[in-house]
Amino acid sequence: MCIRDRHVIEVELRRLLEDRSNARCADCGSGLLIKEKRWGRIYVSIDNGVFICSSCAEIHNALDVELYLVKPIILTKLGEIPYLDTGGNRKFHEFMQTYNLNIPDIRSKYKSRAAEYYRLQLKAIIERKLFTQIPPNYENGQKSIEMPKEEAKASNEGSSASYYLMMGINKLREKAKEASEALKDINFTDTLKSTGLTLKDPCTLRCYLSLIHICRCRRYAVCRSRWSPYH
Repeated sequence: MCIRDRHVIEVELRRLLEDRSNARCADCGSGLLIKEKRWGRIYVSIDNGVFICSSCAEIHNALDVELYLVKPIILTKLGEIPYLDTGGNRKFHEFMQTYNLNIPDIRSKYKSRAAEYYRLQLKAIIERKLFTQIPPNYENGQKSIEMPKEEAKASNEGSSASYYLMMGINKLREKAKEASEALKDINFTDTLKSTGLTLKDPCTLRCYLSLIHICRCRRYAVCRSRWSPYH
């Protein structure tokens, strides 16, 4: 990292720490000793966009390290500043308050469905991606992400209609894919010979035309060189 980038990072961090909410630990509320410039005792959770003290950072590090990143503020990179700027302790507290999760229990708070949704939403904003996930309702937001996701989604009454609609669409897609794979391997000649049917039968002809239409829609062509409808 060049000296210029390091200077820009320090300027941006000082600006963010001027906010009173950022000047205190997001978890225990203790002061972060900014006036003494003891930045070595200040930590940040980039994925959550919050500032925390060294004592709470030890608890965070005891959790799943793959869930989110916690590190000393002096190791903050230039590309991570937007997470702290767009997020911040105040916005995090306001969001978690809607689920009554501004609690001392760090594990329950940061491993909740509400916190997971907040992290995903913050990441989408920073990366300028469309974020369409439905926020969890009050009851589901308080549940841990360690519980089965299907159970958590089913219990989310606020988004149950959308959830079951998407579940039905996904099942239809799976059935369509299975049908297309089955049609790809069909040998129409052998099938008709085994049943004793011919295309002179109107019902069989309609079925054959329907299969051709489905195959074409799924980009599978019926090889007519092997079998003519008028045989």
